[in-house]
Amino acid sequence: MNSVTENAAEAGTRPSEIRELVSQASGVIAHYWPMSMFVHHNPLHNIESMHFEEAVRLGKRFVGGNGYLPNEVFREYVQSGRIQPDHIDAALRPNTEDQSITLGQRTVSHFDVLKAYLLSGNMPPAEETLQAFVDRSPNADSLRKLANYLAPVLPDPEPDESPLGRDMTLAEWCDRYLQTHLTDPINREVIKWCEAFLDEGHAFWAMPEREKGFYHTWKSLAALEWSPCGIANSRGKIEQLPESPEEALLEHLDVLGIPEEMRQEYLSLQLTGLCGWASFINWRGELSEGYEWQETYPIDLTQYLAVRVWYERELVKQACESELGIEGSYQHIASWIEHQRNTANVEGRARFAQLSAAVRLHDLASALEIAPTGLTDVAPEQLRTLLDWINVFPLTEHGPVWLKAFEAGYHEDVLGKIGASAKNLARSGETKTRPAAQAMFCIDVRSEPFRRSIESVGNYETIGFAGFFTLFIRHQALGDHHFTEQYPAIGKAQHTTIDVVRKNQEKELARHQAGKDLFHIAHELLHDLKAHVLTPYITVEALGWLYGVQLFGRTLFPTLYRRSREKISEKVAPPVGTNVTFDETEEDGVKLGLTLDEQVSMLETALRSIGLTDNFARLVLACGHGSSSDNNPYEAALNCGACGGNAGTPNARVFASIANKPEVRSQLAGRGIVIPADTHFLAGLHDTTTDGVTFYDEEDIPSTHQSDMERFKKDLREAAIRTNKERCARLPLIGNNPSATTVQKEIDRRAGDWSEVRPEWGLSGNAAFIIGRRSLTQDIDLEGRAFLNNYDYRLDPTGTLLQGILGAPCVVGQWINSEHYFSATDPEVYGAGSKIYHNVVGRIGIMAGPQSDLRTGLARQSVMKSTMPYHEPLRLLVVAEAPRERLIKALENLPHVQALFDNQWIHLVAVDPEQENPLYRYEPGLKWVSLS
Repeated sequence: MNSVTENAAEAGTRPSEIRELVSQASGVIAHYWPMSMFVHHNPLHNIESMHFEEAVRLGKRFVGGNGYLPNEVFREYVQSGRIQPDHIDAALRPNTEDQSITLGQRTVSHFDVLKAYLLSGNMPPAEETLQAFVDRSPNADSLRKLANYLAPVLPDPEPDESPLGRDMTLAEWCDRYLQTHLTDPINREVIKWCEAFLDEGHAFWAMPEREKGFYHTWKSLAALEWSPCGIANSRGKIEQLPESPEEALLEHLDVLGIPEEMRQEYLSLQLTGLCGWASFINWRGELSEGYEWQETYPIDLTQYLAVRVWYERELVKQACESELGIEGSYQHIASWIEHQRNTANVEGRARFAQLSAAVRLHDLASALEIAPTGLTDVAPEQLRTLLDWINVFPLTEHGPVWLKAFEAGYHEDVLGKIGASAKNLARSGETKTRPAAQAMFCIDVRSEPFRRSIESVGNYETIGFAGFFTLFIRHQALGDHHFTEQYPAIGKAQHTTIDVVRKNQEKELARHQAGKDLFHIAHELLHDLKAHVLTPYITVEALGWLYGVQLFGRTLFPTLYRRSREKISEKVAPPVGTNVTFDETEEDGVKLGLTLDEQVSMLETALRSIGLTDNFARLVLACGHGSSSDNNPYEAALNCGACGGNAGTPNARVFASIANKPEVRSQLAGRGIVIPADTHFLAGLHDTTTDGVTFYDEEDIPSTHQSDMERFKKDLREAAIRTNKERCARLPLIGNNPSATTVQKEIDRRAGDWSEVRPEWGLSGNAAFIIGRRSLTQDIDLEGRAFLNNYDYRLDPTGTLLQGILGAPCVVGQWINSEHYFSATDPEVYGAGSKIYHNVVGRIGIMAGPQSDLRTGLARQSVMKSTMPYHEPLRLLVVAEAPRERLIKALENLPHVQALFDNQWIHLVAVDPEQENPLYRYEPGLKWVSLS
């Protein structure tokens, strides 16, 4: 250890403590999964222990993201009637006091002032433009007069608190106040090294020496560069850095002079400088257990910071010495700032305060319908009171009030319908007749319109169930060389399954494999020819016409091209019939499948959880879901979040196979669930773009059920047409009341058009998570905005099943809701910006253009419709049909879920079936308030 590090260790932070410090600093960023297994997440997940409003402020401070829609957008909602005046009043009232003042002939209350400010307030111009704004205003004389009138009652301006080290890094301070350009080159260098090191097979030439780890690879390779970012003698400086990334980071902090009490915040600022890359490294370093790329090429946030902060250390040193003649350390810069503050133009700052106050009061008077010119007739002390009122309710704090009023409109509508339904259900009771078929769909909001359509075309019962069907499996499809994680991100794999070829399929398998090999060889050959240093021009001349066919086909005839491609693929590599290994076995030393006891327990838990313990239909469909889209890096975001961003086919097939197994049914009957002999379980996949349903393992359907299947398939196609028409009404660029033919063409085009930025809306619009019997919501059009999880409180006296739903599917729903919420409130910071500029990098994610931060949220096209949000950013409303005491017990056993409700990340309403007025809103601290 060199002398600098030794001194630092003696003074405070030791190398052994650095990793803990970095871990604490990472609280302001989230974890970001690779794009191939995109997981909806809350970008503020690590600070969910805070109240929602406090966490939003912290996110704004460090990440720079807005946690609420702009005030102007909320005002447009007021104009359109989406936000009602009484909801605004109710949301604003807690912020006001019983006070009033007299302005001329008018008495205005504290409430009147804040409401007027909320509905019309604007941010005054910045200090450097305020004088010009006043001079050019038609009310210039009135504003100057009012500013002079206010001068005696305004306090002397106090200098702004220095943001150095707490709100901006030393490099950012240099850029803002010295007009240097340090942050951009630092980011470019860090991005360059991150995308090369983190590449997962996308690059033709892989970065060498990655097995050493990120810091050591950078240290050995960066020393070969010639003066990166203009850093003099960079090679010698890098070679002299400590071998340990912990010691290197400690040395950087000490050279920069960052005080001990500021180091955590300072490292948080460094991490949020490139929040996307840091979030992915955070996942790689903490949550990627068993992830081969991390095991082979290790990286973590400590290594990342040891590299990033070195660039800042050197560039700040050069800038401060060149521009100010001082050392580039916190102490020397802070001393320089203090000197400048003492010599600042106090008179100019006082004039700015007066003009700013005049502009704000002038606008406020107009909003209150008081003549602004009459303000100079009001006692200055009264005007000062007005300023004090709006100063403690700044524009930046209007968001929470707007959000509560915004949510109230949706809550009033949906809870009114559910409350009426609950009362009708209590009066009439629940009657059961044997349905023609039962269909289990994922709780995904896109299933809700399809379920309504299915129920409308025949005697069908639909059931909402998390799409992984309680199966935490790793699955390998036939011909794949890797496993997919088919379970929610908050879980862990418990079982492994694979596809195996059915008997008597040897010839088909040989043809299938030969075709797959041909496609693979052709793809690899073309890739190598394009990427090789000698052959790209030859490739263009010789094979360019092939790409021309693809280009014109995918652009001009997307549906025809997609169908032709599928037919050719089936001809060259014909499909092979397979089974899924769900029974316990072992292959090549890998344990596969589930034991008989595990199968029975899984099926019992699943059926009891959704209330399906009797009245089984002849056909019971377990339907996973996926999405069809072309040229879409966000494809995983449109698949099943409960299946790790994959399609839910393997889970549905395993579930159906286990449910059809005679030994399982026999043991299940001993536990009180008797499945009739004529009940057959089916596996299917719901395509949420086209609403088509694909069935699997049809070879196993008994001949006695063929007529039932034909009728079911016919009705599913009719339901798809109805749902397609409903979806099309929401999609842009489609005329009003389109015909069925137009709808089908448009839906098919979106599924195969490689230029389509919005193949479907995905989960946008989600706003509620409803836990209860289907009869509670069956007659309600929930507009595709609600997650529907079947649950019958009568079959769960201990509340164990309810606790499982709150602790898993509900949390996943909250992640999905938060992802959409923040992507809508700030599409550029929390979202991913426009798809138009997206480039895939390293097969792990996307950048905007050739080089940028890793974009971690949803694309603008996923949440916006023109300039207004399509997805209304509302916190998730959880509605649970269960006795309140059962809900309280479940929350007491799930403190992390209770914290989400107590900190108001999500809302909870109980539908208590044992009460005459069944609706009760949860209040922090395990309390209830009746909504009757």
